[in-house]
Amino acid sequence: MAELTGLALVLLVPDVAAALDHYRDYLWVDDVGTLHQELVSRGADIIHGPTERPWQMREIRVRDLNGYVLGFGEPLA
Repeated sequence: MAELTGLALVLLVPDVAAALDHYRDYLWVDDVGTLHQELVSRGADIIHGPTERPWQMREIRVRDLNGYVLGFGEPLA
């Protein structure tokens, strides 16, 4: 199981997130690749796999069972 240590949580206003088709909640993790593999193995609804962003983050996005988009990311070293 992926271990979430040193977690940071960013919450967006739901209406804003929905209007942008963007994540509602964002969690910083230590190893987004390992988390992605675990979520895939558990059948999660992956919107996109690990992607390096211009803002120096490696991110994944996942849709939860309620339809909310969750973002997970780690800083690029």
